[in-house]
Amino acid sequence: MLDFPGASLQRQGKYREAIKYHSLVLELSARHGEDSGSTEAYGAIADCYTELGDLEQAAKYYDQYIARLETD
Repeated sequence: MLDFPGASLQRQGKYREAIKYHSLVLELSARHGEDSGSTEAYGAIADCYTELGDLEQAAKYYDQYIARLETD
């Protein structure tokens, strides 16, 4: 399994750095019209914000994550 920088940073507890990489996935997905990794990225960003105690931001990303799960 390929280990992406965002996931690795997240496991190390470097949540702010992980958010940057997961957000890059979303940006590149939107730019190229390929969103196969977007659902996981939304969930990962939400998890990072939860760990940082920013529950408002986490809720926004969880909402997007759940919405994507419902359409997949």
